[in-house]
Amino acid sequence: MTRSIHPPETTELAAAALGEHAGAARAELFERVLGRVHRYFFRVVGDRDQAEECAQETLLALERSLHEARYEAGRSFNTWIFLKAHQVYVAWCRRRARDARPLPAHLERGPAEDARQDVERRLDARALLAAIAAELGPETLETFVLRYEGGLTLEQVAEATGCERRTVSRRLARAHELIQARLGGGAA
Repeated sequence: MTRSIHPPETTELAAAALGEHAGAARAELFERVLGRVHRYFFRVVGDRDQAEECAQETLLALERSLHEARYEAGRSFNTWIFLKAHQVYVAWCRRRARDARPLPAHLERGPAEDARQDVERRLDARALLAAIAAELGPETLETFVLRYEGGLTLEQVAEATGCERRTVSRRLARAHELIQARLGGGAA
């Protein structure tokens, strides 16, 4: 029998990584998801060190779940890993102090700002994500990041966040409206 030249799908790889003696499959699986999980946390948390801490916490939960065979083989692994990441994010939000913080200086509009700076400010992805979080809340930011950074479908985002697909669609629509208003130069 010839071996396929295509690597296994992530869900198939996760099934192979179950149990105590699946080290190679588990290592490849971690390699595949590490960057995506870290980018997710960087987008929703906004701080590289905090994102690293949350990503590590998620990978530890993944390791425990695979070792104890709690992952259901055949279930979408992409949804499952972001469900774990969502749980870590919720815990991070609960630990985090809810004190009001001033708007970052790069988001404040100064009187001497020229047209070029204005365009650069509106196109800055970090500023757009901060605006989504500040104006629409952390749930909408997380939904947006899961969809576009995590690459999940609407159904997978709904499953990972524990809300209905309709809620996911509404959150994404509000985020798109805010972004369009920012890109168009208007205030949302």
